[in-house]
Amino acid sequence: SCKDFPVHTYGKVIMCGDSGAGKTTLTEAIICCSESNSEGDGIGEPPSTKRSPKPVTAGIISHRIKSSKANMTIYDLAGHREYYSSHSSILELISNTTPS
Repeated sequence: SCKDFPVHTYGKVIMCGDSGAGKTTLTEAIICCSESNSEGDGIGEPPSTKRSPKPVTAGIISHRIKSSKANMTIYDLAGHREYYSSHSSILELISNTTPS
């Protein structure tokens, strides 16, 4: 249970990989689980039943999650080749920032 392991730290999760690999789907599943009010494993409804399909990620999308189950920012980087050149700059900026 989440009550046994309270969240006292902050984490950064960077989702990167090829286009269509499932980075955004995994990100949405993590968000769904962190927002779930269920006891036990914290698994809520699958993202597909809660959110409509999204277009491909353009650039980077950040999601701040702060709840009793999670305290993190997830950075979802675009998987299309035209965005690769910006990834190193984004990663450097992310590594030097802290949550507000």
